[in-house]
Amino acid sequence: MIGKNWEIIQEYKDMLIYKKNGILLFGNKNYRNSRAKNIKSAKNLITRYINKLSKKEIKNLKYLKFNIKEM
Repeated sequence: MIGKNWEIIQEYKDMLIYKKNGILLFGNKNYRNSRAKNIKSAKNLITRYINKLSKKEIKNLKYLKFNIKEM
């Protein structure tokens, strides 16, 4: 579920890049990260995270993404 004060920027590889209270965040229902300084670095960190996952975990990513329609 999406939070009330989230500003959605982009969806990338089944993860959501968004701003919450002025802080750039990205992630899904199980994994969230706030290390990114801009959108390009968020995409790089998402790609690194996905490359470390096993095949089973990669297949489950599509079930862990946030439902944008609930806004």
